[in-house]
Amino acid sequence: MLKQMNFKKILILSDGVPGHVNQARGLVSWLCDSYGLKQSDVVTEMTLVLKHKPLRAVYRACLNAKLGFASTLIRSGYQNIPPELEKGTLIISCGGNTSFANAALAQDSGQPNIFIGSLRGLRSDCFKAVMSIEPIAGADNNIVMDFAPSYIDVNEIEVAGERFAESHQPQQPLWCLLIGGNGAGYEFDEQDWQVLAHGMNELARRYSVRWLVSTSRRSGEIAERVLQVQAADVIYEGIWFSGQGNQSLKSYLGAASRIFCTEDSMTMLSESINAGKPVVSVRPRKSHPNQRFLDALLRFEMNGYLQRCALSEMDRLSFDVEAVQHHPQASKAKVIEQVTRLLNTA
Repeated sequence: MLKQMNFKKILILSDGVPGHVNQARGLVSWLCDSYGLKQSDVVTEMTLVLKHKPLRAVYRACLNAKLGFASTLIRSGYQNIPPELEKGTLIISCGGNTSFANAALAQDSGQPNIFIGSLRGLRSDCFKAVMSIEPIAGADNNIVMDFAPSYIDVNEIEVAGERFAESHQPQQPLWCLLIGGNGAGYEFDEQDWQVLAHGMNELARRYSVRWLVSTSRRSGEIAERVLQVQAADVIYEGIWFSGQGNQSLKSYLGAASRIFCTEDSMTMLSESINAGKPVVSVRPRKSHPNQRFLDALLRFEMNGYLQRCALSEMDRLSFDVEAVQHHPQASKAKVIEQVTRLLNTA
């Protein structure tokens, strides 16, 4: 276990991409919760900037060849990389632009490291553990997760949801809708948003619920305008990226009995699954995710973490009003057990 190994610090290397750093923070949260560590005492986060992206192939080749000067070369390619690491530091990062720094720091300091994501040609033994949704062929230190780590904590959102219910006193059950936008092979247009609004109206009528809505940077003004006009009667409250609404997303996830999420964001899907509520992913007409993304979605569906649905089918969805919640804690525990085993391996 982490405590038994006398780790004094956990260093998160961030590339500034919210979806990446939130996965790293999520794993750190899992570790700290499991081992009774206070994050404010042990966690340091540094945002790195990869200065020369065309040199990634050179960095990769040097690390794969275990060249002695690889660490020095790669350090020079980043802004804000720490000069040295304290003994007893665990390095964690997510996202390809952090992978070289992660591996170089571990090589230079002899400290263990964990990388979350695709290796993109890097040897797996550049890391103590590599975590991914899809299996990585030939990687003995690959931990295949049921879903990505998230900062979402079931107990925290339950408390936030209870506070929301106490202060708002909703008269009907609430469902939550997380909205992304164009990306990962998905394209939304105004017609898609209109179909979404129609589906929200129909489900609200059939199941006597109201919606808690949260949009994102990629949603756009058209999406917000369509929903605010065409689904106004069934939206209980919203956190609009354009600036309206001041609730926390944890309150919405906690107060909702069911979560809907557009299918374009693995981060939003993972946060929804981590909340332990029944999840429905909805997709627009133009949906062409790559095979790796699609395989992850199919695995989520097969394991019962979500139900997939086209927007055009949303108004015909059918399920029990009494939603059956899943329990992500078992999957988290499995991941922590595997991380512990690899970190304890010489």
